[in-house]
Amino acid sequence: MGTGRFAEEEIQPLGVLRIETESSIWFVTDERYQRLPRQEQPRPATRSVDGRLADGDWHGLQRCWWRIHADGERQLRLLPKVGPADGVGVVTGVVLGVTGEWVPVADADSRGTGAP
Repeated sequence: MGTGRFAEEEIQPLGVLRIETESSIWFVTDERYQRLPRQEQPRPATRSVDGRLADGDWHGLQRCWWRIHADGERQLRLLPKVGPADGVGVVTGVVLGVTGEWVPVADADSRGTGAP
C-alpha cells in the first residue's frame, strides 16, 4: 500500500456492504458496522476506544469514506459514534473485495437520502 497521498470519498452504503481485507470481514450499513475475523477462528481481543473494534458486535456509525491511495489501493475509514469527534476513526487494512452497493454522499444528498 502506498504511504504517500490519498484521496477520500465519503460514501453512503445502500443496504449492507461486505468488505474483505487481509485479516477481517467488515459489514457496514448507513448506521452501524461489524468486524469479524477472516479466518473462522477467534482472535485475541483488540484494544480500542470504547471497544469499537470488538469482533462480532455491531457498533454505531456516523460516517464512512473510501481512502484511495495513489497506487490504486483502497481502505475504508469509519467514524464510529463513540470516540473522539475529531479523531480519524477506524481505518481498515487494504480492501481486497466489496460486495454490495454504495453512493458517494454528494450523490445521495442530491437525491435527498444522504446523511446531514
